Amino acid sequence: MNFWYSWQINYLLLLQQFREITGGVFDNFFLNITHGGETIIPAGIVAGIYWCLNTQAATYIFLNLGIGTFFSDLLKNIACIYRPWILDSRIHPVPDAIGMAQGYSFPSGHTQNAVSIWGTLAYFTQNKVFRACLIIFILLIAFSRNYLGVHTPQDVLFSLIFVTCLIFLMPKFIKWIDNGKNRDIVVFVCAILAVVACILFEHIKTYPLDYVNGKLLVNPVAMRLSSSPKLGLFLGIFTGWIINRRFIHFDGSVGTAIQKLFRFIIGAVIFYLIYFNLPDLLMNFMSKKYAWFFSSFVVVFYATVIYPVIILFVRKNILKTSE
Repeated sequence: MNFWYSWQINYLLLLQQFREITGGVFDNFFLNITHGGETIIPAGIVAGIYWCLNTQAATYIFLNLGIGTFFSDLLKNIACIYRPWILDSRIHPVPDAIGMAQGYSFPSGHTQNAVSIWGTLAYFTQNKVFRACLIIFILLIAFSRNYLGVHTPQDVLFSLIFVTCLIFLMPKFIKWIDNGKNRDIVVFVCAILAVVACILFEHIKTYPLDYVNGKLLVNPVAMRLSSSPKLGLFLGIFTGWIINRRFIHFDGSVGTAIQKLFRFIIGAVIFYLIYFNLPDLLMNFMSKKYAWFFSSFVVVFYATVIYPVIILFVRKNILKTSE
């Protein structure tokens, strides 16, 4: 093992020794912190920001999340780097963390999600204390992936650097789109082609087939399956973005505090009903791969197109009538 990997393994072993010395007293804390890098609860929060507070900020979060997720998934399938405990049998991750650490290791998806969501929110907020809290939260999520033994430092460092750069480049990217005719359509077509190219690549690519005690370390079929919801998310985000940009022009800041509260509660209930139930419903009609793809697409499409249209309809035809 070369120096680049040896220091990373030694660092993880040092954290593992700390866990053992302290009797795992911090395990639950970091198991809870690491959930901040998942998408279940944060996705609903971003949708709420889109509907009720700052549509532009939420759009940037969605775009950063979509692009970050796309490239994170693509790099996992290109690099095919195994998890730390496979690279070195001395690594023993916290057992409860393994369930959310399947497939390849590089880069860290949790870190990428955390920076995409909370980092973009920190970029937009004017409150310095809130921004500092968000940055600390992101760093804790990134560190939790090392502490729990499910990622090497390079996994989290790459995601931290890549998505941070993406956050600062996104405003320039949007400005470039605004300054040219039909550039948004070109970007949308490129997003479609990127999804098609990624699907073709993952099916053509030859994956490592390494076995330990007769068990395949990483199943290529499972990796292709896990890509489906991420690609659906990516395409759904760009579809919602261009439709709102071209036709809807939704502004979530409009409305009273009470209206926004009811708007969020109703929208969030429907959002999570779709999120948790649509995949199983679609699996009655199609394979799991397509069910996960379309359910992810529909969830984002609902958040960025369907529900905003409903809000605008209610605002125009019901609220104005009652005033």
